[in-house]
Amino acid sequence: MRRAEYSKSTTSSQNVSVNRLGFHYYPDALHYTTRDLQTWLPLLSHLNVGWLVLESPVTRAIPEGFIRNLLRQGISPLIQFPFSPATPPELREVAPIIEAYIKWGALHIQVFDRPNLRVTWGAAFWMHPDLAEAFVDAFLPWAQWIIYCGGYPVFPPLSPGGDYWDTAFLQNVLAILERRQQTRVIENLHLSAYAWTHDHPLEWGQGGPLAWPEARPYHESLDTQDQRGFRIFEWYEAIAQSLIERPLPIHLYHAGLPNDPQTLLGRPNAPHPAEMPTIQVLYSTLDPKNITASTPPADYSPSLLSCNFWLLSASIDSPFIAHAWFRDGKPANDAVSKLAEVAVRPTNTPSDFKDASLVERLGRPIGHYILLPPDWAAHPELVLKVLSQAPAGDTPTLGTSLSEAVLAQRVTLVEPEKFAPEVLSQLKASGCVVHTLTSDLDSHPL
Repeated sequence: MRRAEYSKSTTSSQNVSVNRLGFHYYPDALHYTTRDLQTWLPLLSHLNVGWLVLESPVTRAIPEGFIRNLLRQGISPLIQFPFSPATPPELREVAPIIEAYIKWGALHIQVFDRPNLRVTWGAAFWMHPDLAEAFVDAFLPWAQWIIYCGGYPVFPPLSPGGDYWDTAFLQNVLAILERRQQTRVIENLHLSAYAWTHDHPLEWGQGGPLAWPEARPYHESLDTQDQRGFRIFEWYEAIAQSLIERPLPIHLYHAGLPNDPQTLLGRPNAPHPAEMPTIQVLYSTLDPKNITASTPPADYSPSLLSCNFWLLSASIDSPFIAHAWFRDGKPANDAVSKLAEVAVRPTNTPSDFKDASLVERLGRPIGHYILLPPDWAAHPELVLKVLSQAPAGDTPTLGTSLSEAVLAQRVTLVEPEKFAPEVLSQLKASGCVVHTLTSDLDSHPL
């Protein structure tokens, strides 16, 4: 293979103190309870995890207590809304949830997923004469709202290669943002990428397009390497550098997997992720306990903020349970136990926590929950009115889930006449302090 000489112009990450180690949490939005916190917080702390990728529903927020307790442990949430740009929900319906996340400290918000694939858009929309322009039209309102609230919009991960070649798609989108003079969006934008190896070694494509100038979109050659490997972030960094004259922060998903986890389900006798040599090597370069004065971190660019492994855990009935590193807080196999240096032990209990005050908070992890009526989406102005009534400094959790509301210290029941009588009874029986808020914003303690 022919490889050009390459020397980095950016500062070595050895001079940057950052914990890039992260995991994808459950591949659903169902595991945000007190028991889940009790199970996972001690383990995540033991592993020195710095990031956790969380998938958010669009109809309710992940509980405030879950988000805040991650942050107290030094873990930054990466919130994903992986809906299609062709049929997204109304921004006004999701905007209060995004605003709440950012108020709680979850600043990194990703919207959409793989917009360079035909299946993402559907056959009809895929025929749009300029798909990059169409995507910018869809993405900008979300990005602007995230920035307005004080967060960082995360550009969705592209499918490496893809129906619309990913490097070309990213280059075109950034050029459009420049042409439209979206300076504030560009200044706050983070990138993301699927760091699949495509069965290549971890060094595949290292150095980006400067090292491999003969790489071409939609073209495979035995004489050159391209972005379809773990080093995809260096190619995206080079694109940003060429267009906006600086790299953009980037987050890696599915780090070290050979391909999309969905395709791995169809591979007979596929090894567990922790048994894959590439992941074992990669994990060892990111594990904070391996980084010392004599063993510095791998020479990754400072723009690489997080590297997230698939998959922390999954429900027993999930097809992805085969990929889970841990099940009920215990290592799934000897490879996980050895790699993460975690002995097989019983499920964690509150006594496992080092911080006694944290245990107390976990008993009722949500401070204030606003329980919205079932038809709230038809009256989005109601949410803004409700939030305007919150005292200064109050950061309530918004949602329609009774199972989450009962975990709160205080609950505001909006338009109580729209709820079944047993809802109020269950809230009071759980020990919540309950207030009702009528449509005219008249508050009544119960």
